[in-house]
Order: sequence, then C-alpha cells, then structure tokens
Amino acid sequence: MTPIRVVLGPYPATARARTRNRFGGADVEWCEVRPVHRAFGPMMLEQAYDVSELALLALLQAVEAGRPLVLLPVVLTGALPQQCVVVREGTGRPGPAWLRGRRVGIRSYGQTTGLWVRQALWAQDGVHWSELAWVTEEGPRLQEYPDPENVERSREALQRVFERGGLDALVVPGGQASSLGEPLWPDLAGAAAAWLERFGVVPANHMVVATRRVLEERKEVLWELYDALAEGVEAERASAGALGGPVVRCGWDEVWPVVELAIEAGVVQGSLHGTGFAKEGLRAW
Repeated sequence: MTPIRVVLGPYPATARARTRNRFGGADVEWCEVRPVHRAFGPMMLEQAYDVSELALLALLQAVEAGRPLVLLPVVLTGALPQQCVVVREGTGRPGPAWLRGRRVGIRSYGQTTGLWVRQALWAQDGVHWSELAWVTEEGPRLQEYPDPENVERSREALQRVFERGGLDALVVPGGQASSLGEPLWPDLAGAAAAWLERFGVVPANHMVVATRRVLEERKEVLWELYDALAEGVEAERASAGALGGPVVRCGWDEVWPVVELAIEAGVVQGSLHGTGFAKEGLRAW
C-alpha cells in the first residue's frame, strides 16, 4: 500500500506525531519542506501531499475554487494581528491611522497574517486596506484570487527594502516581529485585549488539511493522526499563548469559530467570493 505523504513543521504540537511512521495501519512518509510555506502551493494546486500544514486563508481559497481538500480541527500557529506589524526603530509606535497612504510590505497579499491585520486595521481602527499601498514578494497562488490594484511586487527582499526606508511598515509572523522593529500600535497589550473582547479568538494561521481522497479511502489514518496531534496540542497549551490567549488548539468547538471569522473577513476584504463553505464540505468530520 502506498505510504501516506505528510508535511508538518517541527513544532511542539507536532513532535509526538512526527516520531511515528504508521497511522491507522498505513505507513507514513514524512516530507520535509523548509520553509514549510513552500508546500502550500503544491498542496493547493495539485494535492502533492496526502496531509499537509496549510495557512487558513490558503485552504479557504482552495476549497472555494474546487480543490478537494478538507480541514482537520488543529491549529498549529497563530498570533494576534497587533503582534505582526512593525515600523522601524525610532518611528515611535505611530498607530494604525499613520499608515494611510503609506507602503506596507507583506510576503503575499493572500497571506493569512495579512487577512487578520487588515481585519484589525478596519474593524478596530477604521483604516481600510484600500488606503494602503501593499508591497509583496509573491503573487497569488490561485488565479481565481488576483491581487487588488493597490498591490505591487518587489524584486528585492522586503526586509532589505524596509531596513533602507523603502517601506513604512512590515507585516511578519508574530514570532519574528520583535527582532525587526517596533510595534505599530502604541498600546500593544490594550489593542490586543480589545481584539479579544470584540472577536473572542486568537487568529489561526497554519492549520492541518488532508485530501478528500484520503478522507474517503483511509479515514482511520486521519483519526489516528489527529489523536496524536491533539496530545501534542494539549501538552503545548500549558504554556502561555499570544498575549495570554491560546494559540494552538484542537477540536471543532475551539477551531470552528476562528474559521468562521476568517471566512467573514475574507469575503468582506475580497479575498474570498463567499461560496462553498458549508461545514459538511469543509470539515474532515
């Protein structure tokens, strides 16, 4: 029987699962992709793996575009959006309104971190994403979701452009932000607390997905893999999450609310068309 091909990054939540070579009676081939986001395009476009880590917005776009993928209720990474926007040292934490008419760098416009940052800028601070010039290194992975007109491509690494003053702000994963600049928000903790009070969830970034073929033909593999991941998630949850909120999560009761919020934000922002998101079609079970 053909081994199950799996791509999951080396996180505390995945460590226990990654020590095993069989799930549900099937052999597992662990495929190492570094950085892990390089697996996202092949998974979205051609289902190059049976199970893969995938950013939430990437999954939603792929499913809406008819790709046969399903979601397992596991969140591997995430952060509050206020942790993910930096300005250069000495700018003085100017706040979201300062961004109007300015240039903001982000790896790709369809990056899930950007979805959450735009949600925070608009819903909490009244700064519309169309008021900013977005500068990216990568284009969209699916032709069904072209970048808007206020997006331009950089031929140079964004961090270098940012450091020499060619960008006013940079959107990065929360864990990298503190080493690259100062937070945009003057009261980071207060803005994060306001997000949690309004939306009730820490945004999810990377999730776990599987092909529909594996779900239909070898569901027991997914059940056993999920159990192993859930053990890792519960072990990791003992540590504090983003500004006190839980990042890694498992189980539909905890995961589905953030998926619904991502769908709502994606439709409002034009990153999703708003079709094809019935629970029975998106969820693995």
